[in-house]
Amino acid sequence: MICIDSDVFLIDLRYPTDPRAPVTRQFLEEVARSGLGATTVFNLLEVTGILSFNLSQPQVVEFYVHFPTRYRVRVLPYHDPVRSVPGLRIAELLRVMRWKASFGDALIAALVNRMRDVRAFVTWNEDHFRGRIAVPVFTPETCPWPLPGS
Repeated sequence: MICIDSDVFLIDLRYPTDPRAPVTRQFLEEVARSGLGATTVFNLLEVTGILSFNLSQPQVVEFYVHFPTRYRVRVLPYHDPVRSVPGLRIAELLRVMRWKASFGDALIAALVNRMRDVRAFVTWNEDHFRGRIAVPVFTPETCPWPLPGS
Protein backbone atom coordinates (compact mmCIF):
# COMPACT_ATOMS: atom_id res chain seq x y z
CA MET A 1 0.00 0.00 0.00
CA ILE A 2 1.15 3.54 -0.78
CA CYS A 3 0.14 6.28 1.66
CA ILE A 4 -0.37 9.66 -0.01
CA ASP A 5 0.12 13.03 1.68
CA SER A 6 -2.36 15.92 1.63
CA ASP A 7 -0.30 18.09 -0.72
CA VAL A 8 -0.60 15.59 -3.56
CA PHE A 9 -4.40 15.74 -3.41
CA LEU A 10 -4.41 19.52 -2.96
CA ILE A 11 -2.35 20.05 -6.10
CA ASP A 12 -4.80 17.87 -8.00
CA LEU A 13 -7.90 19.54 -6.54
CA ARG A 14 -6.88 23.17 -6.16
CA TYR A 15 -3.83 23.98 -8.28
CA PRO A 16 -4.32 22.66 -11.83
CA THR A 17 -1.81 25.21 -13.22
CA ASP A 18 0.96 24.13 -10.83
CA PRO A 19 3.90 22.73 -12.86
CA ARG A 20 3.63 19.50 -10.81
CA ALA A 21 -0.07 19.02 -11.65
CA PRO A 22 0.36 16.75 -14.71
CA VAL A 23 2.76 14.40 -12.86
CA THR A 24 0.47 14.45 -9.85
CA ARG A 25 -2.61 13.59 -11.94
CA GLN A 26 -0.76 10.75 -13.70
CA PHE A 27 0.46 9.38 -10.36
CA LEU A 28 -3.04 9.49 -8.84
CA GLU A 29 -4.49 7.72 -11.89
CA GLU A 30 -1.87 4.95 -11.61
CA VAL A 31 -2.59 4.60 -7.89
CA ALA A 32 -6.34 4.40 -8.56
CA ARG A 33 -5.83 1.67 -11.17
CA SER A 34 -3.56 -0.30 -8.86
CA GLY A 35 -5.85 -0.36 -5.85
CA LEU A 36 -2.79 0.24 -3.63
CA GLY A 37 -3.56 3.83 -2.62
CA ALA A 38 -4.24 5.06 0.89
CA THR A 39 -4.16 8.23 2.94
CA THR A 40 -4.61 8.86 6.63
CA VAL A 41 -7.74 10.22 8.23
CA PHE A 42 -5.57 13.17 9.28
CA ASN A 43 -4.66 13.89 5.66
CA LEU A 44 -8.29 13.69 4.63
CA LEU A 45 -9.32 16.05 7.42
CA GLU A 46 -6.53 18.47 6.47
CA VAL A 47 -7.60 18.52 2.80
CA THR A 48 -11.26 18.88 3.80
CA GLY A 49 -10.41 21.75 6.14
CA ILE A 50 -8.41 23.61 3.51
CA LEU A 51 -11.15 23.20 0.91
CA SER A 52 -13.89 24.11 3.43
CA PHE A 53 -13.24 27.80 2.84
CA ASN A 54 -14.62 27.41 -0.70
CA LEU A 55 -17.37 24.84 -0.02
CA SER A 56 -20.86 25.10 1.43
CA GLN A 57 -21.55 23.28 4.69
CA PRO A 58 -23.21 20.30 2.94
CA GLN A 59 -20.36 20.16 0.40
CA VAL A 60 -17.80 19.83 3.21
CA VAL A 61 -19.50 16.67 4.47
CA GLU A 62 -20.05 15.35 0.93
CA PHE A 63 -16.40 15.90 0.06
CA TYR A 64 -15.26 13.97 3.17
CA VAL A 65 -17.71 11.12 2.53
CA HIS A 66 -16.95 10.70 -1.18
CA PHE A 67 -13.19 11.30 -1.13
CA PRO A 68 -12.15 7.60 -0.96
CA THR A 69 -14.36 6.76 -3.93
CA ARG A 70 -13.19 9.75 -5.95
CA TYR A 71 -9.51 8.81 -5.58
CA ARG A 72 -9.97 5.06 -5.03
CA VAL A 73 -7.92 5.11 -1.83
CA ARG A 74 -8.32 3.58 1.60
CA VAL A 75 -8.47 5.91 4.59
CA LEU A 76 -6.18 4.76 7.42
CA PRO A 77 -7.04 3.55 9.96
CA TYR A 78 -10.67 4.03 8.87
CA HIS A 79 -13.03 6.52 7.30
CA ASP A 80 -15.77 6.53 9.96
CA PRO A 81 -16.05 10.12 11.28
CA VAL A 82 -17.55 8.94 14.58
CA ARG A 83 -14.55 6.84 15.61
CA SER A 84 -11.29 8.12 17.02
CA VAL A 85 -7.75 6.84 16.68
CA PRO A 86 -7.34 4.71 19.80
CA GLY A 87 -4.12 4.61 21.69
CA LEU A 88 -2.32 7.40 19.85
CA ARG A 89 0.00 8.64 22.55
CA ILE A 90 1.64 12.02 22.88
CA ALA A 91 4.99 10.23 23.20
CA GLU A 92 4.60 8.97 19.63
CA LEU A 93 4.04 12.51 18.39
CA LEU A 94 6.98 13.86 20.38
CA ARG A 95 9.20 11.11 19.00
CA VAL A 96 8.51 12.46 15.50
CA MET A 97 8.62 16.13 16.57
CA ARG A 98 12.14 15.68 17.97
CA TRP A 99 13.22 15.56 14.33
CA LYS A 100 11.58 18.97 13.67
CA ALA A 101 8.06 18.19 12.49
CA SER A 102 4.85 20.19 12.70
CA PHE A 103 1.94 18.83 14.71
CA GLY A 104 0.04 17.85 11.55
CA ASP A 105 3.06 16.09 10.03
CA ALA A 106 3.75 14.36 13.35
CA LEU A 107 0.16 13.05 13.50
CA ILE A 108 0.45 11.65 9.99
CA ALA A 109 3.90 10.14 10.57
CA ALA A 110 2.87 8.53 13.88
CA LEU A 111 -0.14 6.92 12.24
CA VAL A 112 1.78 5.72 9.16
CA ASN A 113 4.49 4.30 11.44
CA ARG A 114 1.80 2.10 13.06
CA MET A 115 0.41 0.73 9.78
CA ARG A 116 2.29 -2.46 8.93
CA ASP A 117 0.96 -2.76 5.38
CA VAL A 118 2.13 0.69 4.21
CA ARG A 119 5.17 0.24 1.96
CA ALA A 120 5.80 3.86 0.89
CA PHE A 121 4.73 7.44 1.57
CA VAL A 122 4.26 9.90 -1.30
CA THR A 123 4.44 13.67 -0.83
CA TRP A 124 5.76 16.75 -2.57
CA ASN A 125 7.20 17.72 0.84
CA GLU A 126 9.83 14.99 1.20
CA ASP A 127 11.84 17.05 3.69
CA HIS A 128 8.90 17.03 6.11
CA PHE A 129 8.89 13.22 6.36
CA ARG A 130 12.24 11.73 5.36
CA GLY A 131 13.88 10.34 8.51
CA ARG A 132 10.65 10.79 10.47
CA ILE A 133 8.66 7.97 8.93
CA ALA A 134 9.35 4.22 8.90
CA VAL A 135 8.86 3.68 5.16
CA PRO A 136 10.58 5.08 2.06
CA VAL A 137 9.45 8.60 1.10
CA PHE A 138 8.94 9.56 -2.55
CA THR A 139 7.40 12.32 -4.63
CA PRO A 140 4.78 11.45 -7.25
CA GLU A 141 7.60 11.93 -9.76
CA THR A 142 10.15 9.62 -8.05
CA CYS A 143 7.82 6.88 -6.79
CA PRO A 144 8.87 3.65 -8.53
CA TRP A 145 5.94 2.15 -10.38
CA PRO A 146 4.85 -0.47 -9.77
CA LEU A 147 6.08 -0.36 -6.21
CA PRO A 148 8.57 -3.19 -5.54
CA GLY A 149 6.92 -6.05 -3.65
CA SER A 150 3.36 -4.99 -4.48
